[in-house]
Amino acid sequence: MTPEQELLDESALRILNSLTHPQNDQRTLQGGMAGIHGNQASENNANDADGQQGGQNWTSYPTSSPTLTPTATPTDSPTFQPTLKGVPKTVRGMMWYDANANGVRDSNVVRGEFNDVEYKFGVGGVQMMLRECDWATKTPVAGSVVGASTTSVGTGNRGEPMIVNHDLGGGIYQFTNVQLEKAYYVEATAPSGFNLTSGICNDELVNQGLLDASWACDNAAALTTGSSGVGSVNTGRSRDCIYVDRTGNVTGVINLGVMQIGDSTPLTTNVALLLNFDNGSNGGRRHLQG
Repeated sequence: MTPEQELLDESALRILNSLTHPQNDQRTLQGGMAGIHGNQASENNANDADGQQGGQNWTSYPTSSPTLTPTATPTDSPTFQPTLKGVPKTVRGMMWYDANANGVRDSNVVRGEFNDVEYKFGVGGVQMMLRECDWATKTPVAGSVVGASTTSVGTGNRGEPMIVNHDLGGGIYQFTNVQLEKAYYVEATAPSGFNLTSGICNDELVNQGLLDASWACDNAAALTTGSSGVGSVNTGRSRDCIYVDRTGNVTGVINLGVMQIGDSTPLTTNVALLLNFDNGSNGGRRHLQG
């Protein structure tokens, strides 16, 4: 035995001997491996489903489709979910100014010194009432009355309705701290001198024969042909419902179009004739407030 070998313990010396004596190499190493690992590995696939490979426990992947029914108790910390086009626990929207009274929110409509007025201006003084709807059928819940009411932003000192820039809050309305896990629609009544043109329906007036059947609330598209009374209505309910989930997230907003009576008059050719706008002799028509 060499002086170097004398410094090794018995285990290290045995390993050294196995490496320096080729005749013992194969049997000794195989025996050592068997002692370390014991039996042959029983892994049959690549995802560790039938054992523990590399000392790590196997964890299954989640199912591709969510559970149909929610768990009885919520998780301690809610999952992150951004608000979808809304403010938490708030039903809100815009009474946008339908300057050409066609029921479509058009770009680049010019009135006086203002451009793109249908996206920049809203109508104040529209009275709003919050109601509950059935989220599955998008129809009113019979007998349910939420009762909350509000008025869209933009009125004068005497409470008169005005057409006001969105930057000043014109046309905005909101109902805050609504109940969770419910769906809502709004009832709207335009102020004197204005009518509703878009996003609105009225079954009662349809049933009385005062409105075209396209204004029925189960019809997907309203008829909007101007200020003749066929394409606008003073009161009704929103065609859309929105849902507030258990965390307060809201599925969207409810926007309605509002025209000022006299802004546009339909011709027999169904082409709108734009009347003079805010020319100082308008018989009391409201000015745009920029």
